[in-house]
Amino acid sequence: MAFSVLAECKERFGKKKGQKMFHGFMWRWWAILDAKKQGILTEFAREAGDMLEINTAVFRAAAQCPLNDKGKFEIEEYRSLIRQIISDEDATKAK
Repeated sequence: MAFSVLAECKERFGKKKGQKMFHGFMWRWWAILDAKKQGILTEFAREAGDMLEINTAVFRAAAQCPLNDKGKFEIEEYRSLIRQIISDEDATKAK
């Protein structure tokens, strides 16, 4: 997967900026995987056959939430941001 992401980033943003975008993406991807391993994402996912459907707010929050010095999300901040994004989406749908 990483090589595909790197190629796409370089194509979209050019070599230098693409490399930076790729690194940022991968750090966030690893932080999402870490949150999943800790069970943090359970409330935002559901099983669909042999797959796992994850609410898109998980990824939107990952793009906004800062990483700590260890390259991970501060869990309560991340979880709170996911909930806020879901709440905002629900409010928009209700209008």
